[in-house]
Amino acid sequence: MTGFALIENDSLPAQGKSAVGAYTTWCWADTLDNPENRAFVAAFRKKHNAYPDVYSEYGYTAARVIAETLKATNGDSSDKDKFARAMVAVKFNVPRGPFAFDPATKNVIQNIYIREAVEIDGRFANKVIATYRDVKLPATPS
Repeated sequence: MTGFALIENDSLPAQGKSAVGAYTTWCWADTLDNPENRAFVAAFRKKHNAYPDVYSEYGYTAARVIAETLKATNGDSSDKDKFARAMVAVKFNVPRGPFAFDPATKNVIQNIYIREAVEIDGRFANKVIATYRDVKLPATPS
């Protein structure tokens, strides 16, 4: 078992068969089976003729946080404290699954997936084999 960055879409093509069977943990995989991820991967592939990587998903999620916060504040970002409170309150589904912030710590609450590196139709990918739902960091606010 290792962290996600050692076996990810940007390194799997070079690692090839040597990565198969390795286990990683992270909040996303392009093989994750939910409606948001299927749509995200399909749109990304159509536009870029490639599979998205974790950084693509991060960017999508960050943009969605901003968009949802602006929606909650009717587009008004002039009061930074009000905007921050609205941001902490957003909850929605993205390619990685349910997304929210912990009001106490301001850290993300999200699913964490156990993934196995596999070969699917000649492509190396991480396949989700287990899910830990709504994981919070065990930190306390300072």
